[in-house]
Amino acid sequence: KNSAKDTELRSTLRYLMMKLNGIKALPTGNVIDLNNVSDYKFTVEEIADLLSHVKRFNGYGMDVASHSMWVARTLYYLTGNPHIALLGLMHDAQEAYIGDIATPVKHVAGNDWDELENKLQRAIMWQLFIHHENNLGAKGLVKLVDLVSLKLEYEQMVEAGVYKPDSQG
Repeated sequence: KNSAKDTELRSTLRYLMMKLNGIKALPTGNVIDLNNVSDYKFTVEEIADLLSHVKRFNGYGMDVASHSMWVARTLYYLTGNPHIALLGLMHDAQEAYIGDIATPVKHVAGNDWDELENKLQRAIMWQLFIHHENNLGAKGLVKLVDLVSLKLEYEQMVEAGVYKPDSQG
C-alpha cells in the first residue's frame, strides 16, 4: 500500500516540477514564467527596484540600477538625445529578472543564455514602448559606453582593494 502512495506522490511531484520549470518568484511578490515572458506585465518601477538589488562583478560591484543610470547619463551627455539615453538606462533591464551573470559564465552557457536574455529584453522593450534607434547607431554606442563603464568600475574596485585582478587574463 505504501508503494502505491509513493508512486502517486512521485508522479505528482514530477508533474509539478515540469509545470514549475521556468517559473521564478520575485521579491516583489510577482511570479514570472521565463518560458512565456511576453505574458508578464513589466513595469519601470519593478525593474528599477529589482535592479537596485542586483550587484555587478559576481556581487562585488555596484548595483545594476546605478550602472544603468551612469550609462544613460553618459549617453545623454555625448548625444543630447533622450531616446538614446533611455536605451542606455534600459540596456540591462532583463537582469532584473535573471540577474547579472559574469561574462565567462555566459560564454559557457552559450546560445541558450543569449536567447533567454534577448527574449526577455525584447519583451520588456516592446511592452514599455521603447524602440531601438538603429538608424542613429544607438546599439553600438550603448555597448561602447557599457564597456567603458565596465573598465572604470573594475579599475575603481581594484584601486579600493575590493576586487583582485585576474592574473590569468
